[in-house]
Amino acid sequence: MSAHRFQQVLSYIHSHLDQPIQLTELARIYGISPYYFCRLFKQSMGIAPYQYVLQQRMEKAKELLQQGKYAIADIALMVGCADQSHLTKHFKKYTGVTPKYFAENSSITRVA
Repeated sequence: MSAHRFQQVLSYIHSHLDQPIQLTELARIYGISPYYFCRLFKQSMGIAPYQYVLQQRMEKAKELLQQGKYAIADIALMVGCADQSHLTKHFKKYTGVTPKYFAENSSITRVA
């Protein structure tokens, strides 16, 4: 993959985590077909574009939860999830704990 174009795709993903991200749009940014883009992305990153986007959303959710400034429902919208239950489902699958548990235990760690 072209490093410059690939960086454009990653920048797009990171700046649009709160919005729906379509494979067709990522492929358009890179300048190839969605099918070929998906194959190249997986070869380069080791995971499919959808999984990468989800991973980045969960990492952003972790950051926001650690800040302790936002309600979980608000964080869900900030990271592109439809609602709190959608965030909880993916967050638990990704981290092994619920967002509430993560937030409560992150604040304890921050204070210590």
